[in-house]
Amino acid sequence: MFPSLSGLSRSPSISKRVYDTIAILLISLAAIAIAWRMLRDGINGLGDLSWHMTWIQHFALELTETIYPRWLGGTNYGYGSPTFVFYPPLVYYLGALLRRSGFDIQQTIAVLCTIALFTSGLGFYIYTARKWGKLAAVVGALFYVSAPQLTNLAYFGGIPALFAQPLMPLGLYFTDKALEQPRWKVVLALFWAVVALTHVPTLLLCTIAWVGYLFVLMIQQSWKRILPLFASAGIGFGLAGFFLLPAVLEQSFANIKALKAVNGGFQANMIGRGQLQLLPLSQLQKMAYIYVHQGIAILIFSAIALTLWNRKTVLRPALGVLGFAIALAFMMSILSAPVWEASPTLQMVQFPVRLLGMFALAGGISCTIAVYALQRSRLKILFALIIVAVLVANFRYSFQLARRLPTLNHAGRGTIMNLETIKVIVHDPYSDNLIDLPEYRPPLDDGKIPEPLRGQAPVMEAPKTAKIDIKRWTGQSRVLNIDTPEPAILKLRTYYHPAWQGKANEAKLDLSKAKDGTIEIRVPSGKSEVKLWYGWTTIFTIGVAVSSLSAIALILLWRWV
Repeated sequence: MFPSLSGLSRSPSISKRVYDTIAILLISLAAIAIAWRMLRDGINGLGDLSWHMTWIQHFALELTETIYPRWLGGTNYGYGSPTFVFYPPLVYYLGALLRRSGFDIQQTIAVLCTIALFTSGLGFYIYTARKWGKLAAVVGALFYVSAPQLTNLAYFGGIPALFAQPLMPLGLYFTDKALEQPRWKVVLALFWAVVALTHVPTLLLCTIAWVGYLFVLMIQQSWKRILPLFASAGIGFGLAGFFLLPAVLEQSFANIKALKAVNGGFQANMIGRGQLQLLPLSQLQKMAYIYVHQGIAILIFSAIALTLWNRKTVLRPALGVLGFAIALAFMMSILSAPVWEASPTLQMVQFPVRLLGMFALAGGISCTIAVYALQRSRLKILFALIIVAVLVANFRYSFQLARRLPTLNHAGRGTIMNLETIKVIVHDPYSDNLIDLPEYRPPLDDGKIPEPLRGQAPVMEAPKTAKIDIKRWTGQSRVLNIDTPEPAILKLRTYYHPAWQGKANEAKLDLSKAKDGTIEIRVPSGKSEVKLWYGWTTIFTIGVAVSSLSAIALILLWRWV
């Protein structure tokens, strides 16, 4: 089922399939245990959860009109938002599938988090089992699943980032396999497309780390074997071109640059500064606590591995992972501020503490190596107890955090933030009473971000002499019959985006942006049937073409290798 094993998994008395079954069962139980409070008592509404719940609800609705909903017509109090022009859609397809399968939104979020936790452990197991044996791999997978950062993402609404966690070890696995078997280069290309369509900050961070990994491999083997892997990544990025090109090149139609300043920007989200001071460590939900918790675990595992190493399969990777972890710790701390200040590209990650996901991966790998190293040690029981203690500390963190957070179904004495908004998302999501990220709204002439007004009519402004009959008003299209004795200007309750197109009596209708960021249309005198629809921009069309060409390149790569 999975790659061949080494170490203890060579035992002839237990088949490979039994090891895999036990591993999957343990990882499943760990994922369910961590997400149990959410599965049983519902969501807490913290962090970005309200955004993701809103988006899943409306993404599922818009799928009735189009297979790729880039525009959410029911958010921003009905003004709409080009949310999925800029935000990767893959997780929301899965969320929409769960909603259509009968799960309510709370159950959908809980199941999504459980799936992400499980696949994180499974992906980690697949990668490490072939290197250090299945026993070491399953212990490392349990550490990875229970790492404080993954729990934090699950309970504070970082759903796409949580789904990026299984992709990190799988990326390493696919890279190694592509070096061994040429056809895996096709899988590696698909992997990069999936990362791009899952979480953009993770895409950026993984790309940087992966390029560094390839340069390390170049030191160990011929560059001619490594170079084709860059081509695979290029094809993967191209496959996601329908999303990536508009997400990058259409930013002038929104306030995307303002995302750099969210929560104080990168300056306020470095370990040792502002709210991320290292002390006190008792605040479980703080990133600084997670930083220290995972850092201590890595040091313990590294010390065990380096104390017991007796072969190259332990020493070299143990030192490599420790060095990688130290680099991550540095990049998250205030010591790296000059690096972040010098790189506008890095600043698009928003928060240096996003690297805690990779930090958890480093912890899992160091745990795996430590377990592998102690198998032939006379002190294996002592070191095994230390490793078990670290795992217990992980699960203890998860359970303590989950218990401290009130949930919608069992709030107890706690207070749920944004309770009224959460109730609307859960019980009445399509009533034009939900907001969307301000950064996705069109920029105004004065540089400010427009504020939508609740309760506005679909046609916000029109001459009193004009008779307007709304035939259809859905997320992706509008049809209006207008009878006016003279040319008229109408302002619609729809934010402007160049993908909106229109016709009046089948003649092209020019759309313009009003002072408040909404769409203005000019209709001729007499009777007109006005149609508006959310279509393709030039950049999106080019992106689709790039994706199509990349798909052809992928097929040729498959046939060629």
